[in-house]
Amino acid sequence: MGKRRSAAKSKAKPSCSSGASSSGSASGTSTPSTPTRIERVGKYEMGSLAKSWDNEECTRDRIREKKPLLLHVDPASGDLVEQHVEGSVANVKANLHALIPLADVMAKNSLLMPNIDRLIQVIDRLYQISKLPRSLEHCYQMAWAFRRLLGTGKSFCYKPTPPEEPKLNI
Repeated sequence: MGKRRSAAKSKAKPSCSSGASSSGSASGTSTPSTPTRIERVGKYEMGSLAKSWDNEECTRDRIREKKPLLLHVDPASGDLVEQHVEGSVANVKANLHALIPLADVMAKNSLLMPNIDRLIQVIDRLYQISKLPRSLEHCYQMAWAFRRLLGTGKSFCYKPTPPEEPKLNI
């Protein structure tokens, strides 16, 4: 019985795809049959971002003190710690000094999220400016931390009320 089902499924697939192509040809347009994808990641230049971060006193001091560009807020103590930076409201607030210059670049580019590869290059450039080169792994982790924080912040831009501080029951 299992063989009959797999045979029926394999026969159903070609007829389904041929129906899709016939509906595309019936419309008389020369557009591809693939659906239009909404772009969420921009391919814009971020070359001046490293200089913007270096001009920001808080960011520059943090880098020169050999601390990461972004820090995580420990939910239990409220302290800034050097660990994996999650996308939370507390982390967005704690890292605003670094997020605002990047958000300004995003605002000029239809609020598209930054390309990870370009963000890695800009983060690496910032550490080079400060004469503190970091590993590619460090820049990669910071780039994804930026994307998580930007996603969290961006999600609240479309909500009717601002986010509230999380309350801990201790």
